[in-house]
Amino acid sequence: MALRLNQPSDSSGNLQTDLLQIAIDRLGQKEWDTVISKDKISKQKVEHYVKEQTFAIQAFLQRQELNITDMEAYGVIEPGKISIAGGNITGGVVAGPGSPVIGAAILPTTPAKNSNRIKFRVQISDRSNKVGIPEVGRMVKRTLVRFVRIFF
Repeated sequence: MALRLNQPSDSSGNLQTDLLQIAIDRLGQKEWDTVISKDKISKQKVEHYVKEQTFAIQAFLQRQELNITDMEAYGVIEPGKISIAGGNITGGVVAGPGSPVIGAAILPTTPAKNSNRIKFRVQISDRSNKVGIPEVGRMVKRTLVRFVRIFF
């Protein structure tokens, strides 16, 4: 008896369908065809059994807690989203490259803001610290992942 599911890539993508196919493989396709043509109650019992198995697996997976052990994420701070106390510089003339601004004034009423997009990278990893921040390793154990939606 050759099983239809020999590896994960053989899956139909639907757990309930796969479990039913496994039951059919164990019973035998010819016997299953006989059951569904002659005994509707037995067919329903097998289908309900498979459905209950699907729900049991889903409930089990949703109770699991997974830790992220290696993740990198990227983000962007859009222009104007960071305000810096001290204000913008207005006016003034630069005498030459590297020279101070002469005649400039700081406007304390309007905070300075970022004018460009600021890209950043964050990392959660217990294996490496590519960003070089000591907190990276300590934060791994505080990160929790749960299965919220499982596709069956």
